[in-house]
Amino acid sequence: MSYYTKYPGDYEPGYLSQFTLREKVYMLTGLSILFASILTSLLISTGGVSMGMLVLAIIAWIIGVIWSFFATTESSRMIILFMMVSASAVLITPMIQYALLVDPIIVAESAGITGIIVLGMFSYATIKKPNLHRLGRFLSVAVWVIIAVLLLGFFIQYSAFTDLLLSIIIAIVFSLYILYDLSRIERREIVSPAYAALMLYIDIFIVFKQIVYLLLRSRE
Repeated sequence: MSYYTKYPGDYEPGYLSQFTLREKVYMLTGLSILFASILTSLLISTGGVSMGMLVLAIIAWIIGVIWSFFATTESSRMIILFMMVSASAVLITPMIQYALLVDPIIVAESAGITGIIVLGMFSYATIKKPNLHRLGRFLSVAVWVIIAVLLLGFFIQYSAFTDLLLSIIIAIVFSLYILYDLSRIERREIVSPAYAALMLYIDIFIVFKQIVYLLLRSRE
């Protein structure tokens, strides 16, 4: 998501200096996805997560988002990335557990569909290198509308159709965010590898989560 965009002057730590910007970003994103997958598997194998762990993960996620606006060094951004990846693994564990009980193939299907979306967006962004500033403004507004609707859901019980439609819209919006963030990386409009990796990871995580939910609904 684009609110993680920063233009720091210290974006190249020594341990990543031998790689190009895009290599750093994609390496960190891939490692983040791998770490989250391993952590989720470990949590499931040890019995899942408690309510306390879920609350701590939500708090860590909120802290990470707020901290990301004020972080000034790449090392602090790496900490934020690790913290939010860990929190996301905890938060998605209950859904993955349930999906495995309903139909184990759901998780593989969701990963495959998400991978196809990412590959398609990556191909377009790297080949065309489009300027998507207008799309970015639209997506920023769309995210705030989605947040407002989700908050309203705490007070109003949405119908099953509305809930399904909202999940589809979220999946579409964040799929477009993947394209938007990839295009900014390819155009070198983002110079912090950790921030760029965090953007991509969050986009991919949300798309994957929504696809798992939609496939679960289709099986019920």
